[in-house]
Amino acid sequence: MCSENNMELDAIFYEVRGGDTLSGIIKKYYGSVTPPQRHDMISKILLENPEIKNPNLIHPGQILVIDIPQGYSAIPGHLTKPAIAVDKETLDTLKDNLSKAPPEERRLVSA
Repeated sequence: MCSENNMELDAIFYEVRGGDTLSGIIKKYYGSVTPPQRHDMISKILLENPEIKNPNLIHPGQILVIDIPQGYSAIPGHLTKPAIAVDKETLDTLKDNLSKAPPEERRLVSA
């Protein structure tokens, strides 16, 4: 079981792929969580991504800001450090620019 409250988090840009759900994205980065934890995490994702009007409806190619455990890496045993640290306004600008980038450029930075 995971507790988001006792871990340090990094914000990433996540490009939604076909078949993704918010619950599935949470499971990818946090593993098994309780229903209340999942509800809180989805609420936070919705707060950081106001363009999502329905949490059950996300679209391939959509760029989301997601908080993940600090040092997470999809490669086992390979910890990473955040590349940049920015304020909320800069994060929103980066997200907007990334959402307008061609797909081949988005793949370079997407989780």
